[in-house]
Amino acid sequence: MSRIEKLYIDSRDREIYEVASDFTIKLRGDRVIKNSTSIYLDSMVFPNVLYPVSLANNKLYCDMRVYYWGEQGIFDLQTIQGHYYFQVELDIGDYTTSEVSALLPQKIMDAFNTAYPSLADLVDVSCIFDNVSQRFQLSIPFSPYGGGTTTGFRYYFTIEDKASTVYPNSFIDSLNYVLGFDSNNHYHISLLPGGANVVPFVRSATAYPRLSGENYIFLHCSAVSSSETSTKDSSNSDILFKINLPQYGSISYIELNTGHNNSYVSTNSSEINQLRFYITNSRDDKISNIDDFSFILGVMY
Repeated sequence: MSRIEKLYIDSRDREIYEVASDFTIKLRGDRVIKNSTSIYLDSMVFPNVLYPVSLANNKLYCDMRVYYWGEQGIFDLQTIQGHYYFQVELDIGDYTTSEVSALLPQKIMDAFNTAYPSLADLVDVSCIFDNVSQRFQLSIPFSPYGGGTTTGFRYYFTIEDKASTVYPNSFIDSLNYVLGFDSNNHYHISLLPGGANVVPFVRSATAYPRLSGENYIFLHCSAVSSSETSTKDSSNSDILFKINLPQYGSISYIELNTGHNNSYVSTNSSEINQLRFYITNSRDDKISNIDDFSFILGVMY
């Protein structure tokens, strides 16, 4: 008949040089785990202190594209003649849609004007969160950076989308993704309305904002090597448990009560004298800025 023992593990019991997101528990004497068949997570207390807007995704990547509009009907509004790339950065934190709408316009104007002081200042940018469509909408005056001027080069403000290659890591790791700017095709300069009195053209997000932050993270354990994720680094096979996160600032109290039927993970050694635990996000990147957490580890023999 199977025998089950339980280990009560707290990240505060780590060594002084370790962090809560990556620590080792040493098992000595009769605490050494011998001849176990599997382990599982029985219960957990996990505080979500992961900022939705973090150092990994707090930059909005933008471009002041240059097109050509010539005299006597000679023009090309399909081919980009040049780029003025710049980045807009929000402080890390937890934001409401209203707070983003209030902060973003000045951040955009300051970032562009600082990056390109020889060009005319970008002014009068505005932002709202439309409660009907549930999308962010940025408005830029028609001239000079909204596509204005009659002839010559036209400058046109664009927020980079998921097809862009400017992201140092990935589109998901950007404020563009967090705010829902998945596509900018719908406000291409060639779609500008005509007429002398043109209203400011809107750059609307095409996806709901993702201001809730990470939905889940992974707890890894050195004692297992038989589990994998479908994320970008499938070489990790040491996942013990997927932690579904509560709202930022809340504490998740996980009580599985499954009778261990679906939560076993086979152990990878006949003798385990230490256990390393570490945390990764949904894209398998290691996380460092978490608070202390605790859990009960079930060991089956």
